[in-house]
Amino acid sequence: MKYKKPKDDAFYKRRLMSRHPFEKYMIKFTPMTLLLVTLNTIVLLINLIFVHLFNTYELTNLLAVSHYEVASGEYYRLVTSTFLHVGVSHFLFNIFALYILGKFVEGIYTPWHMLITYITAGTIASLFSLVFITEGISLGASGAVYGLLGLIIIHLLITRKIKAKLIFQIIAVFAVVSVLSMFTANINHYAHIGGLIVGVLLGIIFNFRKIQFKYTIIAAAVLILFTMFSHFGMNQQTSVHPMDDEALHYYEEGNYDAALEVVNNSINKEVATDMTYYLLGKLYIESGDGEKGQQYVDKSYEMDPSNEFAAKEKILEFRKVQDYESMNEAISKLDTPVEDKGLQILLDEAN
Repeated sequence: MKYKKPKDDAFYKRRLMSRHPFEKYMIKFTPMTLLLVTLNTIVLLINLIFVHLFNTYELTNLLAVSHYEVASGEYYRLVTSTFLHVGVSHFLFNIFALYILGKFVEGIYTPWHMLITYITAGTIASLFSLVFITEGISLGASGAVYGLLGLIIIHLLITRKIKAKLIFQIIAVFAVVSVLSMFTANINHYAHIGGLIVGVLLGIIFNFRKIQFKYTIIAAAVLILFTMFSHFGMNQQTSVHPMDDEALHYYEEGNYDAALEVVNNSINKEVATDMTYYLLGKLYIESGDGEKGQQYVDKSYEMDPSNEFAAKEKILEFRKVQDYESMNEAISKLDTPVEDKGLQILLDEAN
């Protein structure tokens, strides 16, 4: 820095007056982009403190998107998850693209256009992904970032500023991000697709003065329909609570101590479901306390007779004592089609 030759005013003037959009807008002051980068950074630091100092994922569980919780009415997660990242590498990939594309979008339009695109694309992208992803959690700004990309592409097409150099620069940015993201597991590609679609539609809406108004109306209608489709599609899927999903994973692996820790955590946080008590019952049975374990399995079944895990236990119990009337009643309470293969075998035998 000490021996670097300072650039004269003519350098900045040339860049500011450049006809190349990327060079022109990258030099502009973009407060909303900086604000969004700062908010993402603050949330990352707080989450790292929770994870590494307090050894808890409480903030992640509170803010991340999961099908079960969003379908249960916690729609705020669609927004908060766009500011949450699982680790430093995940954060850097997204923020690298957010900074570059954000400066471009905010330089072309206004800070409010930038904010609207980030929130709208990120929120609807997360909602769209829940149509296809019903297990685990999802988080990160990538859906919003792809929304910014879609907006830029439409702007360039409408203003006819597509040039080879500019295309190469945009492709280079996302090639780097894509290559680096390959080293990160569980990429939510559905959120990327959803964000890109929303960005394209917003690009048409924002440029209503430069195109025929009917295209703006069509884009707005498609955006509303796309959001409605995502919401409807999400509600057609079934899922389990992410903590139950984690506990079930540990249980099936035979890691009963870890499964019990997650189950107890769900009960202490008062987010226990029928699946939580089913797993608690199975853990008691594995520990040798079959009577108490069966009580929790029965409680799980009473809470939700359509729970296939608990229902299978009850159907086997009824069949063992030849109580076919109760067995058929339990079968009638199941949702169709049945996903559990073992339960399906029981149903085929009963028929």
